[in-house]
Amino acid sequence: MLRRILPFLVIASIAATFAPPARSQGETQAVLDAIDRADALDAQGKFKEALGAYREADRISNHACPDCYLGMVNMECQLGDFAGALDDAKRAELAAGSDRMVAAQACEVRAKLLVATSSAPDDAKVKEAESQFRQAISLDPKKAIARFELGMLLLQLGRDPEGVAELKAYVSGPLASPRYVDRAERIIADPSRARALPSEDFSFSTLDGAKISKAGFRGKVVLLDFWVSWCGPCRESLPAIIDLHQKFADHPFELVGISSDFDEEAWKSFVSSNHMNWPEYIDLDGQIGHLFDVPGYPTYVVLDRDGAIAFRQTGFGSDSEQAIESAINRALAKPVSAQPPPAT
Repeated sequence: MLRRILPFLVIASIAATFAPPARSQGETQAVLDAIDRADALDAQGKFKEALGAYREADRISNHACPDCYLGMVNMECQLGDFAGALDDAKRAELAAGSDRMVAAQACEVRAKLLVATSSAPDDAKVKEAESQFRQAISLDPKKAIARFELGMLLLQLGRDPEGVAELKAYVSGPLASPRYVDRAERIIADPSRARALPSEDFSFSTLDGAKISKAGFRGKVVLLDFWVSWCGPCRESLPAIIDLHQKFADHPFELVGISSDFDEEAWKSFVSSNHMNWPEYIDLDGQIGHLFDVPGYPTYVVLDRDGAIAFRQTGFGSDSEQAIESAINRALAKPVSAQPPPAT
């Protein structure tokens, strides 16, 4: 939960990293068939079953299938098992052997997860994430987004000359995405932007019909709780979320839940049975999760009173409630600016 870094590093969801999958050389037809079965379960939203199927494919391959491990990582992120995802991303890198493109993919995924689950800028995971980004670039120089991510990480750590150099290399490369070129150029011109990026605009209608938008929240601190009903840590976090909702009831604060469930009726039933009496939205098309680059569940994002991302954390642990509460208090203490921050 790298408080000032993570918001700008998980550039694409972990799931997007695997699409389309980069099939390794040397996989037998039996392994490929097993992976296809796992992929089909994934497409149906049967993530626990898909995880088991990827493990079966790995067993058939005699633990030599990087695609099996990458599939496991994807499912573990869906299910909130980030410790397992980190381990399997490392196994994917090792299993890739001489397949440099797949090894680079595994390194990039692991770097993102290390940042997402880190506790502070001086966490050893952050140093390891930097190493993994560099390894991804070394293995596959065409892995352009890893260079962007590395540049942003270095800027967040205050290493501006190094970070700017990486962003310039990204922008000048042949595979730079238009989505990030403009952002990179703005940050190159003013590296401090990397440490105070506003969130993107968003709007939607909640379960009770309320209209929610970034503009409508100006002046308030907002906690966005990205969750799914099948995620064990999401369920475990509910008492903490309820507690936070009560603690800040008399402050300029809003809690908004954003679910990525597939079944709208099941979602409504879950919200009702768990007394989630704050605005809730089901992100059926995934657009809000995409805007906030959610890598897995649960993910918590705190927006300050100007709509900038002040904090985010992926996963839920024993210190998560205190960390979120502290972030909310810091954001409440920060005055609203005279003008909304410019887009980056």
